[in-house]
Amino acid sequence: MKAKILTILNLCLCLLMIQQVHSQTDEVGYYKAPLSNDTSRYRARNSDFLYHVSTGGNFGLQVGSYTYIECSPHAAYHFNKWVSVGLNFSYSYLRYNLQSNHIVGGGTFAEFYFLKYLALHAEYLLLNYDNIYAINPKDPRRIYSHNLLLGGGYYQKINESYAVYFLALYPISNRPQQPFLSFPVFKVGFTFWPKYL
Repeated sequence: MKAKILTILNLCLCLLMIQQVHSQTDEVGYYKAPLSNDTSRYRARNSDFLYHVSTGGNFGLQVGSYTYIECSPHAAYHFNKWVSVGLNFSYSYLRYNLQSNHIVGGGTFAEFYFLKYLALHAEYLLLNYDNIYAINPKDPRRIYSHNLLLGGGYYQKINESYAVYFLALYPISNRPQQPFLSFPVFKVGFTFWPKYL
């Protein structure tokens, strides 16, 4: 319990330090109102579907006696600057002590942005993996794990097209007899808006 509390306190401290450093060097370009009264170009840009779509994902790699490889792309639609919803796909490969496991899955997520850099994140993730708990030969070889993840994170926009993010999520619905996801789940990745490239 103490380790969890210390981990959360360290993450909060890191986020505050990152915010302090960024507030000293904020060079993000902001939208400026058009000089003329003709706003048709701005309205057309705001109504264009692709201006509201972002893609990205995260990649994980650990090699050694315990091998872990993960690739998780996602796509999101931003209704406005405060709310987005999206779909994600996940593939992971694990290898430990001559046993390996391929984990595939996908899900949906919603994000709510506030305070310019922070976000609340809710995600439903369905995973399919080898049943390492099987004792009886009649047990299924692969099983499904339904996971509801809740948490928050920090988003840093690099420019109009790119952003990086850090999320800490807690799986609140994983079955205790099959604990697949660690507590908490950390995600570090990138997002980009293809229409702005």
